Amino acid sequence: MVSLLNQQTREATERVLQQQDTHVPVQQPDKSTGFLKLENVNKRYPLHSGDSLHVLKDINFTADKNRICVLLGPSGCGKSTLLRLVAGLDQCSSGQIIIDDALIKGPGRDRGMVFQSYTCFPWLTVIKNIEYGLRINGEVNALAEGTARHFLDRVKLTDFADAYPDQLSGGMRQRVAIARALSTYPQMLLMDEPFGALDAITRWQMQELLVEIAERESMTVMMVTHDIDEALFLGDRIIFLSIKPGEVKEILEPEFKQNGRPKTKEELYDQAGYLELEKHVMHLMRGEEHKH
Repeated sequence: MVSLLNQQTREATERVLQQQDTHVPVQQPDKSTGFLKLENVNKRYPLHSGDSLHVLKDINFTADKNRICVLLGPSGCGKSTLLRLVAGLDQCSSGQIIIDDALIKGPGRDRGMVFQSYTCFPWLTVIKNIEYGLRINGEVNALAEGTARHFLDRVKLTDFADAYPDQLSGGMRQRVAIARALSTYPQMLLMDEPFGALDAITRWQMQELLVEIAERESMTVMMVTHDIDEALFLGDRIIFLSIKPGEVKEILEPEFKQNGRPKTKEELYDQAGYLELEKHVMHLMRGEEHKH
């Protein structure tokens, strides 16, 4: 029975990864408003009553290349739904999302995805997990050049190349997922609360690792979190969403990051203006409490 389930999982995974890019070029005269652009994005889900649930309303913002954009807000504000729209895993009810002057119409190899749940394939070793996307996409040169081992080193798992996922901690398995997503060199890495299931110490270690990798690899990242401290540490641009329906309430760009990102949590807490910004975001969160 387990073997059958593993085979079915393999086949389903291959079908997803073999999808060709499904975004098409569009003409955008203004190239100064961000690498990623969301324009009047709305998302509604139909209800059995015939009405619809308005989850996201008139979403407009941009995200720049080589920066970390964080989607922050209370539970139920549509953060993960918005990330799925950017990933092409769901469609906008109206509006459009554009990446590098191409309209997103579905999943594509230009976007890598890391989920909160651990997505390692249990029947593959760590290095084979990282190589999986390269093999599916026929990236023979990348395999020969050791791309997977490059990112294995980046996530500091070199000594665990031949280990299996069930021999790893949760944090290590998330490192494998990040390395696998990066190995195909996506234009943008999408992360849906990737550290939410980790204990506190492992979480901040993973946050610091993400900052380190983002710096070294010049990564463009969009990440979902409900954790204020995590958002302020990682986000170069923070999109705060309100609820019922999800709307952009405020866009924050921490001034203390103008001369570079803090590399450790201790550096973050020493930044002038950090405490004031944290209090401001907490005030925004409390302002949404009455809507539940």
